[in-house]
Amino acid sequence: MKTRLTWLLILMLALNVFWGCSDDDDGDDPVTPTETAFEVMAAAGAAYINDSAQCPGVFSAASLEANLDLYTVIDIRSEADYLDGHIPGAYHSSLGTLLDDLANEIPSGKPYVVACYTGQGAGHAKIAMELAGYGDVFSLLFGMSSWNTTLDSWTGNCANNLVAPETTNNNADLTEHAFPTLSEDNSTVVADRVDAMLTAGFKGVPYSTVEASPESYFIINYFGEADYLGEGESGVPGHIGGAYQFTPYASLGIEQMLPNVPTDMPVVVYCWTGQHSSQITAYLNMLGYDAYSLKFGSNGLFYDDLTAHKWGAGAQNDFALEVGYAPSGAFETIATSLLDYVNDIDDCPGVMSAVDLYDNLDMWTVIDIRSAAHYDEGHIEGAYNSSLGTLRADVESGDIPSDLPFIVACYTGQAAGHAKIALEMMGYEDTKSLL
Repeated sequence: MKTRLTWLLILMLALNVFWGCSDDDDGDDPVTPTETAFEVMAAAGAAYINDSAQCPGVFSAASLEANLDLYTVIDIRSEADYLDGHIPGAYHSSLGTLLDDLANEIPSGKPYVVACYTGQGAGHAKIAMELAGYGDVFSLLFGMSSWNTTLDSWTGNCANNLVAPETTNNNADLTEHAFPTLSEDNSTVVADRVDAMLTAGFKGVPYSTVEASPESYFIINYFGEADYLGEGESGVPGHIGGAYQFTPYASLGIEQMLPNVPTDMPVVVYCWTGQHSSQITAYLNMLGYDAYSLKFGSNGLFYDDLTAHKWGAGAQNDFALEVGYAPSGAFETIATSLLDYVNDIDDCPGVMSAVDLYDNLDMWTVIDIRSAAHYDEGHIEGAYNSSLGTLRADVESGDIPSDLPFIVACYTGQAAGHAKIALEMMGYEDTKSLL
């Protein structure tokens, strides 16, 4: 459902404020706009990421399975993995094609749930959809790993890799930096930057890469301060050495701590499962930063210590998988129409014996779909010659009258079955084939 237009409303209000105009009588020139494209993008993104009711917006597999008919599921894994097994009814897409698929292939009218391998890539998709105006978007908690145990990508990546967590607060060392410069026009910057982020794809980094050179990264710990210091209730014993604490929902606006994020080095954001940090990372990349989400979040740092947000048996399920493509809208339309016919014992197969036809010949229009040569050698009295290839045109043009029910004759009665179901789908009911 394309209902969330927060970013657009913010943009319109901002433009209204900084585009001044003079009175008709004073002759002054219009006021030059002072807001930058960066500020417009930041305001739109911050309105979303600072809204705890919308972000991160994760949804458990159990809740989805119990209410599957109420949601439109979008699977952004590879096409091969999607075809091997996906949530029943899910539509396939990718980060690069997501917005085009939403506009042309994926139906609207229901809330969306985005599924990927672990839930982390889906974060990029969710924030993109929200900023593009699609409301009620969720990402599947722990991804397809939580839907069916055969797709588990989490267990092998949960570890205690952070051997010596730091418990001191590094925020006193923060300094301010100039913001990145965005070249897009203010009126299109949000849409343009969303497109650029999706085109670039998911940006994540494993802890092993950060651990090898932690001084090369600006590390954002996206926890509350108590958890950052190892004093919270979720079991975390501290944070990555040198990481700074950015409070969720209160730290990444222009008037908050965004000025403390540098532009001259890569930024790594981490949270509990990587799903929240994925959305923060996407937002920072839209703003022009070189940002990465730490894969598997705290579950890959101090897994054994966690008492919340933890991958485990409670998140694992063995829900049904559907193989192959989900039906398109056109497929569903024709399948429904055909199903009504082929499951109607009174209409299908609908054959009539030659004796019954002979006794009531004046009540039927006979269509003979044999070759013209065989038709000319002999046919039922009054029959019209046609073929499977010309049948529709012959009927719709009026060359074969439709004032009486049709009966189709061929050589053995079998090819006439193709003609009968076609005529039924064209709306010519009470069609028979000659037994």
